[in-house]
Amino acid sequence: MAPSVEDRQRRLRNIVLAAILFLITTWTYKLSHPDFTLLSPYTGRNKTLHSSNLYASSSGEDGGKPRPTSKPKLGSSHEGDYFNGSVFNKVAVIIEDSYRPEVVPLILHFSIVLGSTWPVIVYTSIESVPSFSSSAALSRYLEPGLIQVRTLPQSVLFTDLRTRNKFMTDTWIWESLAPAEHILLFHSDSMLCGNAAKSVEDFFKYDLVGLPVQDKGHRGGLSLRKRSSVLRVLENWEFEETKRREDEQISEDHWFHEKLRKLQEDESNEGIDPEDEGAINLPTSEIAQTFSVESIDYPHPLGLHRVHKWKEDQMGKLDDWCPEYKLCSVKKTGNAATLGNGKLSW
Repeated sequence: MAPSVEDRQRRLRNIVLAAILFLITTWTYKLSHPDFTLLSPYTGRNKTLHSSNLYASSSGEDGGKPRPTSKPKLGSSHEGDYFNGSVFNKVAVIIEDSYRPEVVPLILHFSIVLGSTWPVIVYTSIESVPSFSSSAALSRYLEPGLIQVRTLPQSVLFTDLRTRNKFMTDTWIWESLAPAEHILLFHSDSMLCGNAAKSVEDFFKYDLVGLPVQDKGHRGGLSLRKRSSVLRVLENWEFEETKRREDEQISEDHWFHEKLRKLQEDESNEGIDPEDEGAINLPTSEIAQTFSVESIDYPHPLGLHRVHKWKEDQMGKLDDWCPEYKLCSVKKTGNAATLGNGKLSW
């Protein structure tokens, strides 16, 4: 028996009501989950497994010293690969204990000049972490891990140059950068020049290279250091004890250079060549000035440091060669920035 007209109308009403109810339910869910689509359950499985968290927290936030480790196992350089959110054997590091807006463009510039195989790590106070994510441009680099923001131990407080020296000569910072071997340290008053013919990788053979300073080794404001060699120094000497006995005014960068030079001399006396694998290898001043300068000692260096100290007649050459120097900045107290009061970066 064929259904009556009334039955057909009732069935049609039920179908229409069910469709309306489905649309209302879907629309309500969509309003509360804007990124949801009907394909979401299927596309979600294709998300990269290498993306890192927005804020990568370093270990030891309680300020505790990590357990000593042996010489780090080094990964391959991956120089031909795109960075995938992990730390390989090279990393650029800037330490800013408080947020300053003028530092963000500098960090972005370093990331661009270094390229996609270099992670850039910002160490800062836990209070400053949210401020770094307020930049939309920086957030685009934070999401895939090309730039990472890590927190300093809460016990760390940079009040003067002495406390900075103490921090840099503790194993915490160097252990937290594992497994990277080549550490490019840069400060807010330093710059990598986009016009440079050389790259940071050209200096990987050296254990420490920075801005050459007569009779004082290398300044560390823009410096490349081998992590394993730094840890080797810290295993053999204690900074505070050495400073008390030998030189009360010595800074960490000069101290590291002095101790590495001592290790190189000892190896040389044993017949070990600096070019041998695992041997300490320090550059000459002539080579170091191709890496970084504090004045125009070398016409086309890879990097610059303490540009605010340069003489007025030198700035014209910088405009032609490294105009990015305008991104450099220093911390200020009132109208003055000094190293003595700890308000100026290394």
